[in-house]
Amino acid sequence: MEAALLKIDLRGNISTRTKQLCACVDDVVIIARMQKALKETFITLHKEAEKLGLIINTNKTKYMQVTRKTNIIKQDIEVAGKSYKIVNQFIYFGSKINSKNLIKEEIRLRIQSGNRSLFANKKLLKNKDLNAASTLQIYKSII
Repeated sequence: MEAALLKIDLRGNISTRTKQLCACVDDVVIIARMQKALKETFITLHKEAEKLGLIINTNKTKYMQVTRKTNIIKQDIEVAGKSYKIVNQFIYFGSKINSKNLIKEEIRLRIQSGNRSLFANKKLLKNKDLNAASTLQIYKSII
């Protein structure tokens, strides 16, 4: 995957680039200022990945449009003859990203996850054989 990503031109600094990539293992997020730059980057990535025998999973590939404009009609996007679904939110490495840049849902999910972890480990945390320091260390590392 890294070899394919290196073929994408990302010259300039963060304020002048029309596109950026966030990638880890096989998860890639393409961030573009314009739909044209998004399509070009996606096509380049698709071609370079194909040369290396990698296939982009079209069922898992989505796109999200973030804009301050309210009169824009949001619709699926077509790139290289394939249609990709538009979404208003997605989860990337456990964090919920949404098109309105609201953190409320992310905070709710993190609290919910912490509560699940707490109740799943309740028996361990109430164990009388552990001293307070050990219990606190387990609590901080797990929850």
